[in-house]
Amino acid sequence: MVATTPSDTKAQTHLSPWLIIGGIAMVAIIVCVGIVAVGGIFFFQTTTPATPTAVAFVSTSIPILPINPTTPAPMPVIATATPAAKPTSPDIPISPSVPPTSIATLTLPINPTALPPTPVVATTTPVAKPTLPSAKPTYSAVTFSSAFDQSALAPINPGKMFPYGANIVYAYWTYSGVVPKTPFEYAWLKNGVRLDSSGESFINASGKSFQWILHPDSPYTPKIPLDPGTYQFIVRVSGQVILSDAFTIQMPASTIIVFFTIKNNAPTGFVIDKQGVKHTPPGYLTISDFHVAPGDRITIQTDQPRFSLLFDCSTFPQTYSPCDFAADSAGQLPAEIRKNKSGSAYLNISRADNWAGTRPNFPSQRYPADPVLRIVLGD
Repeated sequence: MVATTPSDTKAQTHLSPWLIIGGIAMVAIIVCVGIVAVGGIFFFQTTTPATPTAVAFVSTSIPILPINPTTPAPMPVIATATPAAKPTSPDIPISPSVPPTSIATLTLPINPTALPPTPVVATTTPVAKPTLPSAKPTYSAVTFSSAFDQSALAPINPGKMFPYGANIVYAYWTYSGVVPKTPFEYAWLKNGVRLDSSGESFINASGKSFQWILHPDSPYTPKIPLDPGTYQFIVRVSGQVILSDAFTIQMPASTIIVFFTIKNNAPTGFVIDKQGVKHTPPGYLTISDFHVAPGDRITIQTDQPRFSLLFDCSTFPQTYSPCDFAADSAGQLPAEIRKNKSGSAYLNISRADNWAGTRPNFPSQRYPADPVLRIVLGD
C-alpha cells in the first residue's frame, strides 16, 4: 500500500472552471446547428406545393435555391415570359402525389351524373295543307224519282219507268274527290232533243246533288204532265261527260192526251197521240193532224184554275161519252172521254169567263168567245 499526501490528491481531482464552461458552450453550438439543419430538411420535405390551378397562360418552374442555415431563403421570382434555367444544385424531391409539369393545361371538372345539355334545334310549325282531293273523282249512278225529300236529300218513288201523269222527275247523284267550286253543266234531253240545261258548281269535295225536269210549259209549277218519251240526263265537267242515264214516261195504251193553258190572255196547248207524238197548233189555233179510233180514250189536262170550254159532239150523239158539255174550272172536267164509234167531235177552249152566245138547242151551254183554241177529234 502506497501512502499519499493531501497535495497529490488535489492535483488529480480539481479541474479549471473556465475549461468546463468552454466545453459546455461548444456542445451547445453543435447541438443547435444540428437541430437547425434537421429542421430545415424536414420542412422542405413535408411541405407539399399547392395544387396548380387551371390558368390560361404559361407558367414556369420555380428554381429551388440551396439552403443556407445562416441566411434566410430569398423569395422566388416568377417569370412571366421566358422560364429561367434550373440551378445545378440538387433538386429537393417533390411529393409523388403531384406529377411535375412545366405547362399548366386548362381542364374542366367532369360531373359523371350531369348529362350534356340537349342542343336546341330551331323548328317551325308546319303550315296545315288543304285537303287535296283524290287523284280521280268518283260519281255515283243516277237515281230517278217522281218525288224527292229535299230536307233529307232522299229520292221517293225511284225508278226508270214512270206512267204518264208524272209532272216532275228528279235526278239524284253523289260525288267525292272533286275540287270544290269546280263548275259542271247538266242537260236534259227528250228523244235526243235538248229540253233544258244549266250550270252549277261543286260546293265541297264530296256531297250530294239533285236536279229535276218539268214540262217546258210549266217551268215553275209542276202541274203539266211530262210528255211520253225517253228522257236523258247528262252531266259534264270541262266538256267531258261524267254522268249519263235515262228514264221513260210511258204512254197509256189507247189514250190521247189533250193539254191546254192560257198565255198572254190567249189559249194554247198540244195533243199527244197514242204513239206518243206531240201535235201543236201549226201557226193558227187549230190542232187536227191526229186521229181517234173507236175504243180510244181521251184525257183533258190543264194548269189553269179557270177557263171557258165547250165539248161539241156535232150531230152524232153518243159518238163520245160523255158528250156535249161545258166547263169553266178543272173540277168540271171528266176524268176521260171515250170514243164509242166513228165520228168527229170538237173541243173549243178560251180564257176564263170569255163566253159568247148560247148554243142553240142547248140552253145550258155557251160557246167560248175568240180567241179560241180548237181541237178536232176526228177519225
